[in-house]
Amino acid sequence: MEVVITADPAAAAGLAADAVEHVLVERDRPVLGLATGSSPLGIYRELIDRHRRSRLSFARARAYLLDEYVGLPPGHPEAYLTFIRRELTDQVDLPPDRLHGPDGSADDLAAAAAAYERAIA
Repeated sequence: MEVVITADPAAAAGLAADAVEHVLVERDRPVLGLATGSSPLGIYRELIDRHRRSRLSFARARAYLLDEYVGLPPGHPEAYLTFIRRELTDQVDLPPDRLHGPDGSADDLAAAAAAYERAIA
């Protein structure tokens, strides 16, 4: 692992976006793991900006959420899937069917988690 210290959050977001861009450009079938919360927002904004300037496409990628709230129905405003759509994927060309998240509303959470693990693999 490489630790990089930057002058400010914008510089860190730019470096992280560079790494994501490299994966999107260099791999035939790129796979992204997407985090929620405030920490990655600068990265997402940078990626959206690069996409809008026609420099970056997500069209060949698949994306997987790192987690989800248990008990929230699909489409709930606080769900992580809703967050990622709002903050990133609805603003780039990632096909909606290529965004995946764990099913936090499943009756059998263990089975849903196992199915999600298989999907990621």
